[in-house]
Amino acid sequence: MNPSEPPLPRRFGQRHVLLKPLAEGGMGRIFLAASGGRLCAVKVMRPDRANPELLARFRGEAQLMTRLAHRNVVFATEAGDVEGTPYFAMEYIRGRSLAQVMTRASQMRRRIPIGLALFITNEILQGLGHLHEAVGRGFVHRDISPTNVMLSFDGAVKIIDLGLGAWRDHAPEAMNGQWGQENYQAPEHVAGRPLDARSDIFSVGIMLWEMLASRRLFGGIEGRPAEAPRPSQFNKRVPEDLEGIVMTALASEPEDRYSGAGAFLKALRPHLLAHDDAASLSAFLCEVFAEDVARERAEEDRLRLAAEEMPAVPARNENVSATERVPALARSRAQHWRWGMLAGLVIALLFGGVSAWRERGSRSPGRQLATPPPAAREVVPSPQAPEVPQPLPVPPAPAVPPTAVRPAPQPRSVPKPASAMPAPAAAPEADTPQELPSVVETPANSPSAAARKLVLAAERLMGGGDFVAALNAANDSLKEEETVEAHLLVARVHWARGLLLSAERAATRGLSTFPDEPRLLKLRAEIAERRSAAQPARP
Repeated sequence: MNPSEPPLPRRFGQRHVLLKPLAEGGMGRIFLAASGGRLCAVKVMRPDRANPELLARFRGEAQLMTRLAHRNVVFATEAGDVEGTPYFAMEYIRGRSLAQVMTRASQMRRRIPIGLALFITNEILQGLGHLHEAVGRGFVHRDISPTNVMLSFDGAVKIIDLGLGAWRDHAPEAMNGQWGQENYQAPEHVAGRPLDARSDIFSVGIMLWEMLASRRLFGGIEGRPAEAPRPSQFNKRVPEDLEGIVMTALASEPEDRYSGAGAFLKALRPHLLAHDDAASLSAFLCEVFAEDVARERAEEDRLRLAAEEMPAVPARNENVSATERVPALARSRAQHWRWGMLAGLVIALLFGGVSAWRERGSRSPGRQLATPPPAAREVVPSPQAPEVPQPLPVPPAPAVPPTAVRPAPQPRSVPKPASAMPAPAAAPEADTPQELPSVVETPANSPSAAARKLVLAAERLMGGGDFVAALNAANDSLKEEETVEAHLLVARVHWARGLLLSAERAATRGLSTFPDEPRLLKLRAEIAERRSAAQPARP
């Protein structure tokens, strides 16, 4: 941090309070921030790096991140500038980078279990497949590496830092050269040849190799062997057929690798085990990083309170405008970059820390990983009372009904309501891009706009089976503005998880504000009936 800058916490525009620095990279600083009672991460362009090339990369990354929505890819909730300083706000992932996880496991002389390594790789490939398909033909991330993969402490896996991939749309001529982390670059990347999706596949192959072997594969571009050693040389438990999959991903020639994320996923699928899932990853990470939980949670609570006590600032030279979220970048290419999404989702996953987002450094093959820098995290609060989940049939999920608030907002066009009780659909296939719902054009600083868009985000996440993120988004919507839809969603998510008591309580809380709302009355009655049917008969 520049000693001449105002101390933290401090206001940044009208909507954000910067709380503490999380990371600093070549073109921007990332801060933990508070916005409307929620935590988020805000990336601010460094004034000393505002040259045309880096500015194009920064704007391209902001544009790309606000246009994508996939559970394995980080996304931004708004973008714009404050007094001429470009920034974008993105979801705050409470967790650790894959690089930090591998480092900590190495320090503890532990291996990442093979099943979890495969689960992490599967999630990375799902996000990567979405990027390759949804962004457009020719998209290459160019910097897939352990420092650019975040693992949340409730088991989510997310690709972060899309700057290099987005930059290719704004300055393709500048992409000729060494960009990204050389330890994870494909041979054609090192040689300066054209790249395609198979170059990212090679990078994922390196990460899987390192998780299986518990050591670095390459120590840079100097002295790199023509063919990678087999991971079973360092871990005898790696099955031969799995090893063959890894070596295919690491083939020197692109045509000998998997053609894309979908093909790689198909090869891995028979090796994935049902019990190696987000819950297992969460348990592993909570065990490995158990020491810092209480301290970091207390720090975030303190910073959040400090943000709430800061006085508001008058509107100044701030440019943030609302726009639609669309399923692909193509519709946004002709637009000006200074637009924002005030809805998105600030995913309150467990624990936090992004200080290793830009870890760098060369290590020789077989060398133990370096000590990770500290980072913040937080535990998601537990439910109000312990419950035993009850298995439920899953009715189809409805579209989000029209927003009803108190007091009533100005009329606007919204989707038609559907049935009162949704449940998640099956998670989409990894390499199938998800269509994103459009949102109604609304004023950028309107709490109604933020609440509405958070409801849309929660509905989409619930449909994808990401219940924790959906619940947090619905609760965040209630913080912006109390609506019937947000109360309904909180109850529905609890019901979909089998937590009937919590679902009934959520519906009752909604009725305390909207006492005659028929949807809440109907939902509470259905939940009560389900609870009664689930209780064992008394003798």
